[in-house]
Amino acid sequence: MRTFKSKANPKLHQLRWKNNQRGEYPPRKNCMTTYAMVEIDIVRWAEARKIVPNSTPETQLLKAVSEIGELADATIKENREDIVDAVGDTMVCLIIYCALQNLNLVDCMEVAYDAIKNRKGTLRENGVFVKA
Repeated sequence: MRTFKSKANPKLHQLRWKNNQRGEYPPRKNCMTTYAMVEIDIVRWAEARKIVPNSTPETQLLKAVSEIGELADATIKENREDIVDAVGDTMVCLIIYCALQNLNLVDCMEVAYDAIKNRKGTLRENGVFVKA
């Protein structure tokens, strides 16, 4: 497992990625790339194309929902390439949504993690989460 520091927050973010033994998706060329670095690149890309500020949060949210539909379709069809594409497209929409709302996606993920990190329990095989 690898540990990375996020430049979006001075605290150490531990993002653990299992080594890709089966080659199911191409590994990133630069393994030191963080979520925050990719987020900045995407926002800059969107600004250069005037998506930010000319789009709206509602438009980006609808695009994200559409991409989730594509992700569901790819998952049902077990199409790994389309799954990777749909996850990436969904994240791009969410990043642009956040930029339009003056939010940072990495900060939003940290808030969500802080809310769940102390929860106890397990997910049973039948899909029911049992709180401890």
